[in-house]
Parts: sequence; structure tokens; C-alpha cells
Amino acid sequence: MLEKLRKALAKALKRMEELNASTVNDKGEIRSFTEDESKEYDALKASVSETKAAITRAEELEEGNRVLGKLDEPEGRSAAPQVQVTREANCNENDEYRGYGEYARGGFGEFLRDVANAARGNGDSKKLKELRAWCQKRAATGANEGIGSQGGSLVQSDHAEMLFSNAVGKAGLASLCTQVPLASNSTTFLMVDESSLAIGSQFGGVQAFWRAEAAQVNSTKPKFREVNVKAEALDALFYVTNEQLEDAPQLGTFADLAFKTSMAFQLDDAVIRGNGAGKPLGILNSPCTITIAAEGGQATGSLVSANADKMTDRLLTGSESAIWVIHPDNAQLMRSFFLKPGTLTEFPVYIPPNGFSGKPYGELFGRQVRPAQVASAKGAKGDFMLLDLSQYFLFVKKGISASQSAHVAFLTGEQVFKWTLRANGMPVYNKPITDANGSTTRSPFIVLAARP
Repeated sequence: MLEKLRKALAKALKRMEELNASTVNDKGEIRSFTEDESKEYDALKASVSETKAAITRAEELEEGNRVLGKLDEPEGRSAAPQVQVTREANCNENDEYRGYGEYARGGFGEFLRDVANAARGNGDSKKLKELRAWCQKRAATGANEGIGSQGGSLVQSDHAEMLFSNAVGKAGLASLCTQVPLASNSTTFLMVDESSLAIGSQFGGVQAFWRAEAAQVNSTKPKFREVNVKAEALDALFYVTNEQLEDAPQLGTFADLAFKTSMAFQLDDAVIRGNGAGKPLGILNSPCTITIAAEGGQATGSLVSANADKMTDRLLTGSESAIWVIHPDNAQLMRSFFLKPGTLTEFPVYIPPNGFSGKPYGELFGRQVRPAQVASAKGAKGDFMLLDLSQYFLFVKKGISASQSAHVAFLTGEQVFKWTLRANGMPVYNKPITDANGSTTRSPFIVLAARP
């Protein structure tokens, strides 16, 4: 009954809107109702009023029936259903396994010790059995990683997050990238296909219009490109003595150091020079990166302030978080950077860290300078770069797995652990961006050409 009344009201209101809209033409001119339209509109208006009153009466009747129904319930019976939640052993309220203790309080070391003991034929501990069972019920995270015969087990989720956070936190460059979580081993990701900031080309075709009164506006839409992202495997190996295996907290400390040091360097290196084959596509190999030529007659391996000046001019507008990434050997050359050198108005554009700037990093043209071991050798392409790493997507699947072997270093009495992180990465853009007015191209990633 109530549903029918509401549908009738909606139908009447829609017809009233149609009649009213018909009195305005495309030029915005308004006419009066015809005699027939006026009669129909008045009849609809009266119908709407009657239907609203009927809806009110029907709602009051429904409420009365609900109250009456409660009075008829047996005494002592609760109207609210009783819900009982049953969780698996050692799982939290989000159904995540938490049998092992906190990462920083020996829980991770205890997990590694259990994996080692299981691999040596001593059987699974109670907690490791629970963790394997939990992993194998969730095929999305890779049930194969929980197979005991292979000496592997998916790392407990909170430990996995801490491992990844430690690795990225230690990485000076990967930590500045935009992190995108992956739910599976591969996915299709939509990225904006943009090559110009000219009106009508932004976001690949989005445009706004100034509209005259009652005029029509054309619709526009962004242009996307499909990118297939596969979670590639990044492995880290860690050797531990049998003596260290006896102390779980100490084992966890050593493992944390090994994992984050190895993974951090590899992540940073891939962001800069990855070739996109089985690893991320690095900035030096990206088609969106702009390479600035050396100055005429520039000496081998040298840097001059004009290099930095021209690189700054080609940075994409809006790249506020861009930093300089340099080979450590270039820091000394930068201390002689001046604009208008040899004149009365010369002034330095590089401010060294600590002593001069009072900061841990120096500044060049007002932007932070970071020496990095993953930068190319002095004089090679990639030894002097201006990068907005927020425009680099680092795709990560946080299901880190750990496996163990007692055979690789049997003669030295060591166990070997291996961790696998599934990740990939690429720049947001696939080409340089042309200015809205003019033909100059710019990019979030600017590198200096080689000076051999």
C-alpha cells in the first residue's frame, strides 16, 4: 500500500515538472500554460496533496502495527538478535593471525626460529601450524607460500608490514615515492594519458567552458591508458649462525638489519635505473624523463651552475616536492656554483648542509640536495638529477614470505633465510608534458647528460 502511494506521488510530480519545463524554450523565453495544460497541472496539484495525506496515514498505521506486534511477543524475549562472533585461534577482531608477539619484542625472531626448526625436520610449532593454516585458507595471499615442505611461510601480517616499513624507511628515495597497494599478483591500472597542458588537452581531453545564459555546453572526458602491473619478486638473503638461532630477540634484530639494508638499496636502485623487465621501470629508462645536454666545452666529469639552472627551468610546473639526487662526489663541485660568476653581482646558488644552512641536507636553487649511492658514477648520465618522486608510483603487495635452508651453508654451521617482497613501479607520465602556451616540454624528472 505505502509503496504504491509513493510511486503515484513520484509519477505526479514528474509530470508537473514536465509541464513546467515545456513553458521555457531554448532561448530562455517563458510562455503561459495553455487552457488544457492549466487544467492538467491543477488536477495534478490536487492529486499530490491527497497522495501526501494518504502516505501520512499509511505511515501512522504501519507504526501502530509495529507497536502492536511488540506487545504480542512472549515475555522475556529480546527483540534484538543475539550475535556471537567466533574467531580462529590467535586471530584479532579483523581475523588477522597474531599468534606471534610484537615485531620489536622478539615475536619476529621467534617466528624465524620456528621456521628454521621446522626446516630441520623438528616439526611445526603450535603457532607455526596455526599460521600455515591461516595462510592456506586465504588463496589471495598465496597459499603455496605456507607449504611446510618447502621451508616457507607467509610472514604474520603485522610483521610483514613492519618489515616493509623498515625497508622503505631505510630507502632514501623509495620512501618518497607514492605507494600503491596491490591486492593480487597482477592488476590493470588506469593512468591519465596526458601530453599537453593546453586548454582541451589537460587530463587527455578535459575542458571547461564559459557559458552564455541558456547556452549549451559540450561534454568532455579524460583520456586514460591501461597499464598492466605485475608484482615482481625482490628477494633478500640473510645468513645466521646456529648460536644466534637460540636467541629469538637477537635473531629478530639481525634479520631486521639484513632485510631493510638489502631491500632498501635494491628498491632505490630500481626506482632510478630499473629496465622494466622483471623489475620496476626506472627514471633513467622512462620515456617521460628529460635529459639536459652539457654546456659547450664542458670538461669531463664536471658540473657548472648553468647545468642546474637549465634543469630547473625544465621541471614540470607544480613539482613542489622535487629534490636534487646526486652522486656523493658531486657535492664538492657544487660548492663553486655561482650565478653571474666573475661579476660584482655574483651570488651562490648552493648552500651546503649543517655549517652554512643549519640543515642535514644542502640546498640548490632552494631545493633539497640528497647524495645517493644509487646515483650514477661521476660524469655519467644519472649522477646529477632533479626528481619529483611523488610522481613515481611504487606498487607493493605486502604479503612478504620467508623461507629457510640449512644446506646452503652447512659446513659453516649457518642457516639461510630468504625474504620475498612482491613489488613494481613506474613514473606516472609516459611522455614529457608540453606547456599550455608555447612548445617547451617539461617533466617531473630531469637528468643531466653524460660528460665523458
